[in-house]
Amino acid sequence: MAETKKSKLVLKKKKWHFITAPKILREAEVGQTYISDPASAINRKLKASMMQITGEPKTQNTKIELKITGQHEGKLTTEIIGYELTKTAMKRMIRRGRTKIHDSIILETEDKKKVRIKPVLVTRNKVLSGTKKELRRKMLEYVKETLSKKKYNELMNDLINKKFQRTGKDVLRKICPIHIFDVSKIRIIENK
Repeated sequence: MAETKKSKLVLKKKKWHFITAPKILREAEVGQTYISDPASAINRKLKASMMQITGEPKTQNTKIELKITGQHEGKLTTEIIGYELTKTAMKRMIRRGRTKIHDSIILETEDKKKVRIKPVLVTRNKVLSGTKKELRRKMLEYVKETLSKKKYNELMNDLINKKFQRTGKDVLRKICPIHIFDVSKIRIIENK
């Protein structure tokens, strides 16, 4: 008669682990995940509203994309890999009688991180094609110059605090009246 082997079922106990934002965002709690091993969560990505992180309602139109990078004192740590405006915020920017200028370019920051950035510019009134070309040229010149002089974390800090946008608007205002200058999306290009 053949013997039957009984196998034991191994259960791993799961626990809740808190996910924290990077130091730029004051290490605020972004969320929680229910996992057995914190190492299994590394390299996972998540999006969070800036309002959820900062608690300020005026930042609700901005989303931050985070990547879990490690564990510290029982909490999962993250780094920012992307920033974007919501579609509704983009729609509210553009009204009839205004000109929208946008572009998508791949650039390298001072610390050699490749990013795809999508700047957007909305004028107060309709502009002629010559003015539009000059605005696009000046906008791309400003973005390239700024990114080449800043490290990635400094750039994200300036974007979150709207310093990048204010400076760009001041530069472009010399050509014609500007309603809004912003970045619709920026993301790190990861090597696969």
